[in-house]
Amino acid sequence: ATLPYSNLGGLGDFSTMNQTFVMTTPFFIKGGDDKYPPQGIYYKDVGRQRIEDELGMATLIPFDLYVVNLTEYVPNNWFRSGRSASASPNVTGDLGLINLADNQFCAFKYSFVSQADGEPYVINQPFSFFLFDFDTGVDEGLLTEYTEVCGLDPANPYDLSETLYAPFVQSSIEAIELADAADGTKCFRFFATQPGTGENNPEFASDIFMPLAEMTPFTITNVLPNLLRLNFVSGLSGFILEYQITAAQDVGSSGRNFLFTGQLDVQTDSFIPCPPSFPPEMPTPAPPPLLPPP
Repeated sequence: ATLPYSNLGGLGDFSTMNQTFVMTTPFFIKGGDDKYPPQGIYYKDVGRQRIEDELGMATLIPFDLYVVNLTEYVPNNWFRSGRSASASPNVTGDLGLINLADNQFCAFKYSFVSQADGEPYVINQPFSFFLFDFDTGVDEGLLTEYTEVCGLDPANPYDLSETLYAPFVQSSIEAIELADAADGTKCFRFFATQPGTGENNPEFASDIFMPLAEMTPFTITNVLPNLLRLNFVSGLSGFILEYQITAAQDVGSSGRNFLFTGQLDVQTDSFIPCPPSFPPEMPTPAPPPLLPPP
């Protein structure tokens, strides 16, 4: 994925706000964000949907992701929000990132966007979304990260590293089940239990989405215990994540980064209609793979 525009909460500057992109992108042209300049983060090419016609010819339809705050957004370092590579001049990476100050709460809406027309893009299969680097400050009870989310699959709402990589990794994340959402999907609250610093942050999704035997010892020991996979139901064009960080020793002096990957390759075989003599039969959908951003 690429990051052509970043102005979360209206706190960006001209170095992160590509006005040409805004003026030429269907989502913004159609008023996808009613503020000007738009006050969100736009990730381009986060996923593709594979469409087959009745002759078996496949077309890959790309879609994007737009993230906007629904409540007051107070970062510690606004310039970190966007992508992990933008956190500082000496940092590389391809993960999405939202920076939040300590002692703050904020709700964020993640919306999938059709590149073609800027309309909401519906994911027609169950899909997964990964969060990384769930940890606390070095002092007990301080700088603890929380997130709350609904829309999760009732059959398998989430996976921690101890499930994904059993029996080799023990998760440091705790989960609390909340009341179900009105649509019957599951809601959970997750929080960190172990301390960590920027030194244990992952950089590239490709370091994680590989067989365990091929991972580095650093990734297995420092990254995997703080990994959370959220499993969403089909039929969604977005979801809301609520982030919270408890206070630092000196309240308002620090913050933390929420890292995520928005890669989604939905390989459902669907037909682009052509007028046949008889309606074609729909093939059995293949399960979506979990792949990193390109």
